[in-house]
Amino acid sequence: MYTDTSPEIDILGEIFGHSDPDRAATPAWQLEKCHEGAAFTAERDPELASLISLLTHTVFTMSASWTGSMSERNAIGATLIIPNERWHANDVAEAFLHEFTHTALFLDERAKGHFQAGADQVLLRSAIRKDERTLPAVVHSLLVATEVLTWRHRHGLQDGLDFRLHGSTQSMLDRARESYDALTSLPTWQEDIVKDRMFQLVELAGKRLAAF
Repeated sequence: MYTDTSPEIDILGEIFGHSDPDRAATPAWQLEKCHEGAAFTAERDPELASLISLLTHTVFTMSASWTGSMSERNAIGATLIIPNERWHANDVAEAFLHEFTHTALFLDERAKGHFQAGADQVLLRSAIRKDERTLPAVVHSLLVATEVLTWRHRHGLQDGLDFRLHGSTQSMLDRARESYDALTSLPTWQEDIVKDRMFQLVELAGKRLAAF
């Protein structure tokens, strides 16, 4: 795990579009938050923590004007997490899970293919960011939301926490179901928009969402 005192940060920052040689030094609490989130995950779900570790070779944090997390299909295995000082350890754990899901999907897409040509011309509402985005981004948000909701339900985290990264469980569930309905209501979405593998993943997500 790196802060911006490491030489690797300049390279990673450029890949993620956040290279700034004049940025302020990363506060120590940001790195500590990342460690706390990783420990929170490992304590509750060692198998998940092991899988995240398997696909994530580098986690880095830096000072920035925003908070959140990022992964990049052209830098598979690297994850940027910029926590808010008020985040609970579970928010950081969800950031790790969020980016792990993207990373797993990037790899799966390389192996099996996910989208038909022209899928990025279709616009729908995102289950995470709530704004209108291209269909591949919205499908990713649907699958990320499903994983985060599963994490909360599996470990009894859906109530009693002030979720600062992804919002409340009910609002996330509502948005995910809305995205699923919008996607699967598109004419010939199975034949002309997604490939078989992504059709299977979306259908599985829909069944999991219906069970919450």
